[in-house]
Amino acid sequence: MTFSEAKREFDIRYYLWATSEFEKEINESFPTLRLFKAGSAWKTYQFMLKLPQGDQLTLAHSLLKRFHPNAVQSLGETCSMEEASLLSQRGAAFSNIVSVGEEIRARKNAGEPVKLASKRKLRKVMTAQFKAAFGNECIDLARADEDDEMLRFKMKRAGWFVTTSFYFGRSKPILSYMHGIASEEPLIYRPGIGPMVMGAMASFNSYLGIASQTEWHYLTEEDIEPACAAALKLCAYFFEVLPKLLKGLECENMTPDGADIRGF
Repeated sequence: MTFSEAKREFDIRYYLWATSEFEKEINESFPTLRLFKAGSAWKTYQFMLKLPQGDQLTLAHSLLKRFHPNAVQSLGETCSMEEASLLSQRGAAFSNIVSVGEEIRARKNAGEPVKLASKRKLRKVMTAQFKAAFGNECIDLARADEDDEMLRFKMKRAGWFVTTSFYFGRSKPILSYMHGIASEEPLIYRPGIGPMVMGAMASFNSYLGIASQTEWHYLTEEDIEPACAAALKLCAYFFEVLPKLLKGLECENMTPDGADIRGF
């Protein structure tokens, strides 16, 4: 199988799986979206709460189609007027939705001391939790924290390198994660050179089409443990579904071709 054929099949599977996940999220009253208190995930959740369930599903399909254009094109789908309208309404509503971030900024501007989580502790807790859960599956585990700005854990699924990266912000503490799936490391694209990249920047917010990254903002010391646990749970869930998404698309069966290898 050529890589372009496999990539097309993976994109379709990934899109259909993400669609079922968003529909489940809506049907179960947003068990994951409600965990975020700032950013696009929180504001999307707040906006969706004001919609009837039929419109929630319509908006979800609009967000999914926007983020998964390759699969949508392959399946011959299009964005309806209703979907486009709700997507536009979501964007317009964001400026009027207050999140924890705005509240914290207001409190700090008023002179109230607000202690945010330290990046050092965020990194320490996330490192310990991930190693405890998946350390025995990781490759080159000793090198996971050699980068000062990020943690990078590598494992294999169906012969592909799956890299999970965590970022903790610069001036303000952030917990952010994403997955990459490629034939080799590093996941760096150079024209004419580089790995076959099956997927890049995959995470909860991105595969649902809500935002390009999944991030927890404005974390306090008390938020560190639950935020890291939530990120770990989302990672574990993605690792569990990967064998199904990659079945029959094993890396060793790929024939490189002239496809665009940069991922999603």
